[in-house]
Amino acid sequence: MRKLMNPSETIAGSARHAGPHLGLVAVVFTALKFASLVPVSAFGFAVGIKPPYFPEPAAAANDIVAYFDTHRLPVLICAFLQFGATVPLGIFTATIVSRLHFLGAKAAGVHIAHETLAEMGSRTWHRARNHW
Repeated sequence: MRKLMNPSETIAGSARHAGPHLGLVAVVFTALKFASLVPVSAFGFAVGIKPPYFPEPAAAANDIVAYFDTHRLPVLICAFLQFGATVPLGIFTATIVSRLHFLGAKAAGVHIAHETLAEMGSRTWHRARNHW
């Protein structure tokens, strides 16, 4: 039996899972997620974003409402980019679930991860449609 020197090598006749490069998908997700923070946080200081920044959850309700009333465009840009980041996250999750099935994994965690992502996506879509 031949030992593989490189994990990307395959033995002739063996099956190989087809799918996107997970590193690239993860980089796209990370870039979109961090880009979503720029318009509403101190990460945007370099491009001219000034305080007040996105309010913390423990802030007074009046402060939170005032922020969202006066910073509508930055919040919409943030929400758009975060929603856009769910696409590569979905691709990443679906690819991982598919690879685990391909490799014969039977653990319940495979299905839980897939269902959790689907639920998060549908809730985000529902909130975006009903509140903006």
